[in-house]
Amino acid sequence: PPQRAPAQPSAPMMAAAEPIVEEDIAPPPAGEQETFSGKLTLRAEASTWAQVTVDDQPVEHLLFEAGQLHSFEGVSLITVVCGDGRALRTEWNGQDRGPLGSEGPVQVFFNLDSANGLSANPAT
Repeated sequence: PPQRAPAQPSAPMMAAAEPIVEEDIAPPPAGEQETFSGKLTLRAEASTWAQVTVDDQPVEHLLFEAGQLHSFEGVSLITVVCGDGRALRTEWNGQDRGPLGSEGPVQVFFNLDSANGLSANPAT
């Protein structure tokens, strides 16, 4: 009988690589863009007054006594003007952020458009 040569190991079969397809990803249509929102709570340490505007809605005029709190939910801008910045403590989504400002009248803009959800800018 004829002798057969030993079988040679075959090279492993490699799957054909899938072509890479690049796609242009368009930003979401207007109105569907990512928005940030949150809850601002003002807690009175002492008596003071405040005016609050949320997302261009009409101003709320408030009188605070020590211990009172008011909460506001917004998606773009919350503006707070008050008679004594040290009289109001701020909380953002339940996290204490300290006094609204220094002693005396203050105006603070809470911009809800950053990755961390909030940047507070006192008016100058």
